Amino acid sequence: WSRSTVRRFPPNSQTQPATRMDVRSLVEGFLLDCKVTGKSLATIVYYTEKLNKFLWFVDTFGLPSDIEDITPTHIREFLAYARTTDKERWGSKVAGANKQISPTTVKRLYACLRVLFNWSVSEGLLNVSPLATIKPPKDAKHVIKALTTEQVADCLRLLNSRDFLSIRNKAMFLVMVDTAIRLGELLSLTIDSIDLKRQVLVVNGKTGERYVRFGNMTAKALWKYLATRAKLNGGENALWCDRYGSSLSERGIA
Repeated sequence: WSRSTVRRFPPNSQTQPATRMDVRSLVEGFLLDCKVTGKSLATIVYYTEKLNKFLWFVDTFGLPSDIEDITPTHIREFLAYARTTDKERWGSKVAGANKQISPTTVKRLYACLRVLFNWSVSEGLLNVSPLATIKPPKDAKHVIKALTTEQVADCLRLLNSRDFLSIRNKAMFLVMVDTAIRLGELLSLTIDSIDLKRQVLVVNGKTGERYVRFGNMTAKALWKYLATRAKLNGGENALWCDRYGSSLSERGIA
């Protein structure tokens, strides 16, 4: 064989990534892409919080900075740390860092990393995701017990006064029982979200906007609350407010 007869093929883009990149730059690029593609602010905040934990782990435990050098073993070490560590997790001294986290939280960390590294493959930054051979962690099996008819009746009896707070809390309670919407969705409701004629709520949740029906008892409670709320001086459009017209926070509802 002479050098003149040897064919030199260009690098195969399917087997060789176009460029090398460090993990922190990868996360920054992924979050930027989330903004460009119109992901919600809540989704971006969620990804940021979870992926920052991985970046902390990479820096603290000396994992490779280059994404090509991140292996399935590194990912397993990270997930094992999250699952088993119960002292100053993520370098934090707050009380929550000293409690064992749930299997669901571990699964969410796994899911965020899977989205990140799958995105890096689709962008041509990696050939194969290090999570390709890692099975997702199992969820904890929790059976959520619904309130019994007697429990609902007991709660309604406690909310049978004619003062503003009882009227509001009864409407709020019936909306939650009747529709099973999330707390964040309950907080996001505005006066314009309610259609009493069709007995429908317009809810903005994780999956976007959707319509949720409610029954006659909830409709009556909402009508009474709206009539009472209209007498307040507050000009905010949030549905749930205190007696001064200021919108409620998650803590306020609790």
